[in-house]
Amino acid sequence: MRRARVNNDMSEVLVAAEEGLQALRSGKKLKRGLLEIPDRPGFTPQRITQIRNRLGVSQTTFAHLLGTSPSRVRAWEHGMQTPSGLASRILEIAEREPEVLMRTDRRVVGLLDSK
Repeated sequence: MRRARVNNDMSEVLVAAEEGLQALRSGKKLKRGLLEIPDRPGFTPQRITQIRNRLGVSQTTFAHLLGTSPSRVRAWEHGMQTPSGLASRILEIAEREPEVLMRTDRRVVGLLDSK
């Protein structure tokens, strides 16, 4: 198994996670190492709306994809609340690798946006 060096690129984290999962499934022992985790990104209301618009989904569908409520997404987009640490990381993935978020459950996207 090759060692993945992680900088600020979430795609490298995803590759490393996939490699680790494959190694575990094949019965290999994993090596320990240090992982530099970047600071939590800040998301402005405009940036959150831009991510959702790039995905081409409604606030309700976006909320379901993120695992939160539509009212929370509305609050973020109107600047009334800021995303938690976990929500910020998921938004970061949605911004950098939108296809990952859209792969979570295509049935949810089609079902909610067809209404």
